[in-house]
Amino acid sequence: MIYAVPLFQRRVAPRCTIADSILFIRVNRHNIISRRHMPLNGISWTELIKVLGDNKVDTLICGGIKREYRQLSRECGIEIIENVVSTDEELVRAIKDRTLISGFGFQTTSQHRNEVPIENDTARDFWYIKEQDCFGCNEQKCLEGRICDLASELNSSYESKEIELILESSRDISLEEERTLCRISEVVYFALEMHYQRIGVAYCIDLAEPAQIVTQVMRRFFQVFPICCKIGGNILTDPMLSDTKKIACNPKGQADVLNKIGVDFNIIIGLCIGADCIFSDISNAPVTTLFVKDRSLANNPIGAVYSEYYLKEVTNSVVK
Repeated sequence: MIYAVPLFQRRVAPRCTIADSILFIRVNRHNIISRRHMPLNGISWTELIKVLGDNKVDTLICGGIKREYRQLSRECGIEIIENVVSTDEELVRAIKDRTLISGFGFQTTSQHRNEVPIENDTARDFWYIKEQDCFGCNEQKCLEGRICDLASELNSSYESKEIELILESSRDISLEEERTLCRISEVVYFALEMHYQRIGVAYCIDLAEPAQIVTQVMRRFFQVFPICCKIGGNILTDPMLSDTKKIACNPKGQADVLNKIGVDFNIIIGLCIGADCIFSDISNAPVTTLFVKDRSLANNPIGAVYSEYYLKEVTNSVVK
């Protein structure tokens, strides 16, 4: 039997078309006969099916996969083991141990991560190194006010007086035990304690209504400058887009305008992932995110962490 595994940085690729290599594993009665890597530089599903056929693959091991691609693979005689989350080494061990099934890794990877030996650089899980992972720490010295090995060379002092003041104000807010502040209230208290006067609101048009409400609340205390993500009216030429989506988001424009105004503090409301990174990088003023846009969870992304359904679907979501 021959398995094929599209990989991205030594892990099972979350979707096959972003794989940077493909691993072929020849197995005889669960014994690994051979392993071979083939480099890839992006690949379409049509090209992938041809590669699998040329290499006489019996089973494709993958992350998320669309229903039509799953059906296409099976019509070509290729079985699918999907929703797999693991390193290539963990995958090989699972094949040997006969524990490889669809969904492999969602539960077992985190449970057994500390048991995986780190033998050399190539065998390491690229996103997990025990010495630099606070979740893998059993001593938790920091919670006792002690310095751990990871922090032994850190300089705990700040050169900027503004950063020290921000941290001090943040602590004042977090220690308010006599009353429970909602996040909007925390933003108001924080900005008042920092003596900010001019507040920027960088909002997504999809969350215009809550952004307007927040602006009205904030204007009871500050000068507030709400700037829409569509500022500049840059038109996209993609003919596949609907009329409502033809105006490009412009996080740089939002940041440039608020920088020109000279705001003391910026609030992000609903900017798309990536756009928020650009805005935060360009903004001259400190930035906080008040609301995050999540279309499937009523703008409550933390809900996915507590949902078995969403955790199992997370790799599928990247191909939809």
